[in-house]
Amino acid sequence: MKIEEIRIPSMMGENVKVKKWYVKNNEMVKKNSLLVEIESGDFDMEINSNYSGKLKILLQEDSYGKTNDVLCTITY
Repeated sequence: MKIEEIRIPSMMGENVKVKKWYVKNNEMVKKNSLLVEIESGDFDMEINSNYSGKLKILLQEDSYGKTNDVLCTITY
């Protein structure tokens, strides 16, 4: 079993808000599934899964993070 960390991309900077999760904690996701929408200022970004597996959410909706913070993990 491997664990993949999904992180806030470097282009997002500081004060990145988790706007909406499209999946639930501990849900099984498929590769290329839409996971989460994040925003920083006027810039929004949607993040898809690169793997199929079980999702664990680490940053909840309406919480804030910064570049390289882990949004979630996928165990596959």
